[in-house]
Amino acid sequence: MVDVILLLLPAMSAAAVWAFRWFEQFLPEKRRQTLEYFANIAVRCIEQKYDGQNGPYKKSQAATLIYGLHQTSKMKSHPDQMEVDAMIEKIVWELNQAKIPDEFTTDKMPSLNTGPIKPVPPGGTPV
Repeated sequence: MVDVILLLLPAMSAAAVWAFRWFEQFLPEKRRQTLEYFANIAVRCIEQKYDGQNGPYKKSQAATLIYGLHQTSKMKSHPDQMEVDAMIEKIVWELNQAKIPDEFTTDKMPSLNTGPIKPVPPGGTPV
């Protein structure tokens, strides 16, 4: 009897880990992380692909891509439309908050002056 239990112990522990991973998908934090990951991919992809299009068209394309990514994943629970819309708005807002440095948008170059450089004699220590 003990031998059977010892032989089945690895299979039982693997089944327990699998059950935990399956149950973990339904937890709110895991769903939010997955949705945020997929929304980040979708919004950035759509922003690159449809740069000249209007906002509602890009939003619907991003939502379609998010649903497609969820279907290809192994997640059992899929987000509803309100969650997807909110996450798209969050990612777009974060992208719009990123500021391009002034030296890339104007002719003003950054100053790299570090001050006067002290001469170094052959001994290697500054004078």
